[in-house]
Amino acid sequence: MTKVRVRIVMQNLKFGGAEKTLCTFLQNFNREKFEIELILHTKEGSLLKEIPTDVKVRGVVPVDDGSLIHKIRRSFFFKLLKKFPRMLIKTNSIFSEKCDLTVAYMEGISTELASLFEGPKIAWIHTDMAKNPWADKFYSSIDKEEQTYTQFNRVVFVSAGSKESFINKFSKVNQLKEVILHNPIDEVDVTRKSKEKSIDVTEWLKVTNDTYRIITVGRLDPIKRIDLLIKSFIKLKKIQPNVSLTIIGDGSELKKLKKLANIYLDNGIYFTGFKSNPQAYVGNSELFVSTSLVESYPTAIIEAILLKKAVIATNNIGVREVFGNYEYAGVVTENITSDELTQFIRRVEKDSINLNTTINRISLSFRLKVIINQYEKLFLNVIGEQNG
Repeated sequence: MTKVRVRIVMQNLKFGGAEKTLCTFLQNFNREKFEIELILHTKEGSLLKEIPTDVKVRGVVPVDDGSLIHKIRRSFFFKLLKKFPRMLIKTNSIFSEKCDLTVAYMEGISTELASLFEGPKIAWIHTDMAKNPWADKFYSSIDKEEQTYTQFNRVVFVSAGSKESFINKFSKVNQLKEVILHNPIDEVDVTRKSKEKSIDVTEWLKVTNDTYRIITVGRLDPIKRIDLLIKSFIKLKKIQPNVSLTIIGDGSELKKLKKLANIYLDNGIYFTGFKSNPQAYVGNSELFVSTSLVESYPTAIIEAILLKKAVIATNNIGVREVFGNYEYAGVVTENITSDELTQFIRRVEKDSINLNTTINRISLSFRLKVIINQYEKLFLNVIGEQNG
């Protein structure tokens, strides 16, 4: 049987929710039906090691290693992509290679690159494009960005909220092409990783011993509002000395957040930096907190719930998608103050929150095999429509 050849386009494999989800798919797709190649803008990122060996991985431009020649090549590439994208097809042979289907698995440059390939195409949206318009910078104008999406046979959203936001922003894209598919999460793998031990985890367990461990995981940028959590925790620490806060992640806000936390004092705040296995820390914590303004389908929150942890999360489109119509004590308003968050954490710590209903519902909503089958069915449908 001839395998279906699918090309997936991504910016890179630096740690993030969409990148983790992609790795989960690549580890679990049907090898008898599909042959998958991964095209990265730059072949870099800690998650490269998670890609199975039967998935070919290629980079379009060199990694920025500081060399002048690479800087020039990267700068030239971005200028062409933004101003004269069709010229790239003539200057880079990768865009003339045939494939049954091209999938842009993220907004921004992934979608722009994927649009240059011939044949049927699918675009994935992993964010609220109104509140988090980070992808706009890759296009010469919003009209050009909207026009790019009209070239795709389907646009896939990880939540109903992200779809609504997209429709409001890009009204010209055919809404009949739009599909909602939740991200696949490997519950067995999450549980396994939560039990792994390393030197770093063992040391962290020692220094946070006998504390009520509060934890957050994510990219350290302004939209995650880790500063709000730190301010709240510092106030909490004055009331309840036996608490600790662990912040897992890296990003542009790291220095600012460390200064805010006054990291050189014994304040119970720990910055671990990026960790390839944050579940090992989450699994040994009591409370997961997400203060992010924007989430489309929050993988880290779901993983915390699967590990039966209490969760406090800002009410955004992703959180609403996870908890649905179920009333959940841990959802807070997006304009919550640090004082209010401090009191909220105190209530959660005192009260035992029953997560069973939520856990069962979430488990059903993203069962790994079900979601993988939905991905593959979508791929075949789009290819069939094009060939029919």
